Amino acid sequence: MINTMLTLFMAVTGGADWQDLMEPLANFSRVYVIGFVLYVTFLVFGLLNILTAMFVNSGANIAKVNSDLAVHEKMSHDKDVFRQLRRALLEANIDISGTISRNEFESKMQDPVFLTQLAVAGLNASEVLGLLPLLDIQDRGEVDVEELVYGLMHLKGNGKTVDLALMMYVNRRILAKVLMLERHVTENLAILIEERVDEDVDAEM
Repeated sequence: MINTMLTLFMAVTGGADWQDLMEPLANFSRVYVIGFVLYVTFLVFGLLNILTAMFVNSGANIAKVNSDLAVHEKMSHDKDVFRQLRRALLEANIDISGTISRNEFESKMQDPVFLTQLAVAGLNASEVLGLLPLLDIQDRGEVDVEELVYGLMHLKGNGKTVDLALMMYVNRRILAKVLMLERHVTENLAILIEERVDEDVDAEM
């Protein structure tokens, strides 16, 4: 029995040529030959393919798990970077106003620890300085720390991503200026209309 099982195992694993193993069976009956051929066919094209599919599926699942872990690690890393930048910028806010001026930020840029944090976050010092006036939509000379940190996080990435982020902030600044101009024109127009109405009323009287 053990020899028979070993022979069948060798037939499907390449341990022996299954055609050589089939010849003795042909001397007994063609039925044995057909049964042997069906056995080899089932194992080679059926069971082994199923096992292969299982390994492939297992590999795909492992790859998905690794991908999910990578995404989780990336999100965790970004949160750590956000907290570190926020803490550093709040420390740079000397007057504890929750906003940071260009002078305060430039002073913070002298801190090698802060420069290292920027480098770890994938940020360029010159790009960061260029972001400040774009975020200062109302030209107050200072920027909200929270807004600055969010802006810095948008600057992370390759050159194309940085360019898109800067363009977005430029567009926001232009839009804010247009809205301010529109409000100013509307207010002045309302005053002119009111004055004209008063003049007409006085003329009629």
